[in-house]
This record gives sequence, structure tokens and C-alpha cells, in this order.
Amino acid sequence: MYWWPLIFEAMHKSLLRFPVPQRNDHKGVYFSTTEGDDIYCSFRDLWSTIYDDHDDVLVSFWLPNSAFYVQVSLAQNNDFWQLDITLDEGMFNADSIDDTKLLLNTFINCSINLYAICNPIQVRLYWDEDISTFPKQLNLLQMTNSLEEAQSQILSFRDQQLHWREVALIYNTKLSVLDPFPLWEGNSWGFISLP
Repeated sequence: MYWWPLIFEAMHKSLLRFPVPQRNDHKGVYFSTTEGDDIYCSFRDLWSTIYDDHDDVLVSFWLPNSAFYVQVSLAQNNDFWQLDITLDEGMFNADSIDDTKLLLNTFINCSINLYAICNPIQVRLYWDEDISTFPKQLNLLQMTNSLEEAQSQILSFRDQQLHWREVALIYNTKLSVLDPFPLWEGNSWGFISLP
């Protein structure tokens, strides 16, 4: 399985790392579907889990010197591979709008790099499923071949009009994200215009 080296390369290009910044032992964390829990381990132990044990994992990648992280999982869906990128609650709690926009830009670049390097059939961006007020069927990233298709789909969420904004063109596929971007702020939804 060659996917995980590509995923790590995309995360590295996005300046996101496996080790948790707040730990001195350089261990990272992943969620194990087999164990049903978070596992703190070395990179080598994670690699063994993925390749020897064939465990389905949700791996956290961290922005150095920050509490910001994204979680990436890989799943085979019929005949194609799908990458899911998940955000946990509070990931955009920053001191200023500018800092929040920098984190959002990191998140968007992470998605673009994953698609460009891994070239899966589908990349999906989601808020964590525990945030029950956000429609689970709504992917925060859209992939289309025509700009008209992306622009024609305007959504309404919490009395806010959302539209799709193109952020990249890769392999003749337009990647678009919701703008303004919906942010879960711990107890309510906020919206921020893309940088």
C-alpha cells in the first residue's frame, strides 16, 4: 500500500507533522478503529500498525508549536480510494481574525497538497461527526470539471449564504471550498471569508 508515504509527503509539504508539539517524546497520535481509542506512539509504531496489522487509522497531523491539527484517514470505497480530512471542534480558535485565516489557509493547502500528491478519486473535508448541528452529508471541499457546476450550487446554512470558491486546478479538476467558511467555535457557528 503506497498511499501512506504519499499522505505523509503531502502533510510535510503543508508544514504539518505527526509528532504532537506539546510532547517531549516526539510521539504522535492516531485513532485506532480496532482499539476504539487514541494511541500515542512513535512514527515507527504507527507504520507497523498500518502495514503489519492493517488497522484502519485516523492519523493526526500537527502544525508545529500550535494546538492546530487535522486528521486524515484512508478508506477503500468499492473500486477507488478515498481520503477523508477531519477537523475537530475548536481548531480555529485563534487570537485574531488574521491568525484564524492563517489556520484556514493551512487547512486548505493541506487539502490541495493531498489531492495533488496522492491523486485519489475523492477527497472529503468534514467537521468531526460529534458536531451534530453541521450537515454530515455536506463536504467542505468540492471537486468539479466545470466552473458553472460549482457556481450554481449556492447553499444556505444558519441564515448565511455559502458559495463555492475555486482554490486550485489540479489534473483538470477544480477544487473549491465553501466561502464564507463555516467555523465551529465551541458552542456556535461562525463564518469567515477565505484569505
